[in-house]
Amino acid sequence: KLLKEPVHTFSTAFEIGSLDAEIWNTNPNQCNSDADVAKAVSSHFGTKHSQLMISGRQDLIGTLRRCVRNFGEPHSNQINVTMLLLGEWLKEQGITVVMTGDGSDAIFGGEPRHQLDMQISLLQKLPRWLRNLAYANRNKWPLKDNFNPTAFRRADLAPLTVERLTTWVTYSKVEFNQLLQGEYATDTGIIDSLYQELLKSWLSNNHITSNQDALIYMDLTLDITEENRMRAYKTSTPAGLASLTPFLDYQFVEYAMSIPFARKVGWQKDKQLLRETFSDLLPKVVKKRKKYDWRSPFGSWLKDYIWEDVCASIKTLPETGIFKPEVCNLIQDYKPGNSRELWSLLTFAIWHQEFME
Repeated sequence: KLLKEPVHTFSTAFEIGSLDAEIWNTNPNQCNSDADVAKAVSSHFGTKHSQLMISGRQDLIGTLRRCVRNFGEPHSNQINVTMLLLGEWLKEQGITVVMTGDGSDAIFGGEPRHQLDMQISLLQKLPRWLRNLAYANRNKWPLKDNFNPTAFRRADLAPLTVERLTTWVTYSKVEFNQLLQGEYATDTGIIDSLYQELLKSWLSNNHITSNQDALIYMDLTLDITEENRMRAYKTSTPAGLASLTPFLDYQFVEYAMSIPFARKVGWQKDKQLLRETFSDLLPKVVKKRKKYDWRSPFGSWLKDYIWEDVCASIKTLPETGIFKPEVCNLIQDYKPGNSRELWSLLTFAIWHQEFME
């Protein structure tokens, strides 16, 4: 309203791969749902919107290699490639500063795990026999679509704050030992113990007692600082682009963290408080939309466009002395709908080539 010309907004979209219909249950456009919403929001606010179309035919290995060089570590989130391409494209458009929504999910309970963790806490207050009875009759519930069945399966696993927190963010010891050789496999127990001690220290120093507040604090301390902000910095600054995050203004964060978790996350809605606060401004498509994990066609692109490079890179991992030969079995067992593990190994292989050889 204050500007004489429209605000510029930007988003990315993906060219659909040949296997995406299978991955997304015959609806491959799910991985472009964010792009569709971005267009709707642009139309609602009258912004000048531009969209970058990303294709698997681009040099994915080369882009991933640039990401690894920028990060200096095997940071394996698939969104890194998207953000790097977006940053380079924005610079070509003459853009030097952008504002992003990073942080809103972390401080206002917008991730699926926030709502799921709240449900786990409620279930843990019930006797086991009553939980079993409720789970057996879950299809008869009036709110069955708003209660994740996973909460039942995890309610008995981690009743303590720190133990439960580690189930959200780390691989299991079994997974480590299946992939890693010798001391690297046995050391994971030590790493896990050190990680739990670190979490205990953070929680006690900040007087956090509830699981949900602990989860949000962990997101703010680890996910935002060590993941989101680092990713934004490492993918934008090489292109000469500055990324600003209004939600992470320290005074605003302090205020948001003082709000009770139950006020921020509703039984049926994530980020309930944030949605209510801006309900008169947001288009309906945003107010009603559930939070989805970030989706992309990278799973099929691995198979469609760079499979030979993927296989060659994974087969070098046992030579590092870190991975067992069995890691190569992941190539044979690969399913495009579950690409995170293979993408992580590919990233590690490229990092090892760039920095360790």
